[in-house]
Amino acid sequence: MNRDKYKNKTDQAWKHLYARLENDGLLENAPNPKPSYIAVKWLVAAAAVVLAVVITLPYLKSEIGFKPLISQSNDVAGSTLVKTLDDGSIIYLTSAAIMRYPLHFGSSERKIQLRGEALFDITHDVRRPFRIDTRDVTIQVLGTCFNVKCVEGKPFELGVYRGAVRVTDKHDGTVTLVRAGQTVIRDNGRMVLGNNPPRDSLSRYNSNIRFKDETLANIIRVINRNNGQYDLKATPSAARRRLTATFAADTPPAMASLLSQALHLEMSVEGRIITIK
Repeated sequence: MNRDKYKNKTDQAWKHLYARLENDGLLENAPNPKPSYIAVKWLVAAAAVVLAVVITLPYLKSEIGFKPLISQSNDVAGSTLVKTLDDGSIIYLTSAAIMRYPLHFGSSERKIQLRGEALFDITHDVRRPFRIDTRDVTIQVLGTCFNVKCVEGKPFELGVYRGAVRVTDKHDGTVTLVRAGQTVIRDNGRMVLGNNPPRDSLSRYNSNIRFKDETLANIIRVINRNNGQYDLKATPSAARRRLTATFAADTPPAMASLLSQALHLEMSVEGRIITIK
């Protein structure tokens, strides 16, 4: 079929359809449309483009590894908000700190964003480096414990309690390796490494802690990590329960008692082992 014959047939089909709609009273007073072959061709092309975009977007999303970020902030003065991430890493956010992170980390790296001050206790995973993006530097670790201060209007500061951390200055590309017992400060546009331990002890981050919609298993894990006298446990069904709780310099037995009461569960003590069930 040649192009002219196809055009004539198309025009005729449009006219027949219009006449039928008009006879059935489905059209208001409107001019008799005469869509041309070119108009039809462009409509088909536009539809094809839209379809291609719809099909391509999910593919691109998976290819570039895009993951929507969750924002977690601590808006309670004088407290530390404790958050356990997908990989088991524990983050202690001080007042006014904001962290953005994916619900689930990818297979090649673990990456978050931080503004403010926080303590990091990172789960070791050699296949997936843990990266922290701040305003002035990028931090990379495998598994370690360190604190970060990136407060607006103050010099960047990082201190390592355990392991080692690599800090890259975003402005000039300077890379500094900070080991356990060392501190690095970025002041006046340059990184200064000092062989002195972090000024803040770990107890500062644990004296007044909050948990927001955390599982009992994660809360118990944090409590056990910060005390050496008791071993808190929970039955499988109890461990999955979620709650929001605040502790101010409480002992592990007192914390366990508060947790069991909040969840309407029982608590048993056998020597140094405390079980919530």
